[in-house]
Amino acid sequence: MDGLVFRHASTTDDPALRGLLQSVKLPFEDVASERQDFMVALWQGRVVGCVALERFEGVALLRSLAVAESLRGSGVGRELHDCALARARELGLSRLFLLTTTAAPFFERCVFQPS
Repeated sequence: MDGLVFRHASTTDDPALRGLLQSVKLPFEDVASERQDFMVALWQGRVVGCVALERFEGVALLRSLAVAESLRGSGVGRELHDCALARARELGLSRLFLLTTTAAPFFERCVFQPS
């Protein structure tokens, strides 16, 4: 997709992050780029996707992977997933965990194992 940019989120992205998460019915009340390590996908200057790592002593919770409805199926989610894994490697994290009630098939294709 031409013009798509991935970058680390800043505090100025927080309102857009919360709005995106709310629009896709994911938890958003505790979202803050100061507390979680967020990456965003930008298209035409607006946040259209996000993912975060919430770290805990050498492991992290992969959370808040969201893509705007209009871009679902375009590969943005997979790119965000790959960004999160690359960031986890940079940080030397030994394991990633996630909790999902709606996206298990996506994450299983991304080699996460249910437990």
